Amino acid sequence: MMITTAKGGILAEDIPIKDPGAAGLPEDCVIRPSRLFTISEDLLDRRLGAIKPQERNAVTAFLKRHIP
Repeated sequence: MMITTAKGGILAEDIPIKDPGAAGLPEDCVIRPSRLFTISEDLLDRRLGAIKPQERNAVTAFLKRHIP
């Protein structure tokens, strides 16, 4: 799922990350659940942080609405 600063503009489905520092992000960002992709696990270096439960719940609700 895409996480972006959304400097090009916010989309209706974007989910703001309330605490970017806790998520390991240097600035305000949004989760863009309409942009799904896969990545090989060996390309992951380390865990940066975590999003809040309400943000996870919003992502889950979006996916349940859009993926049968």
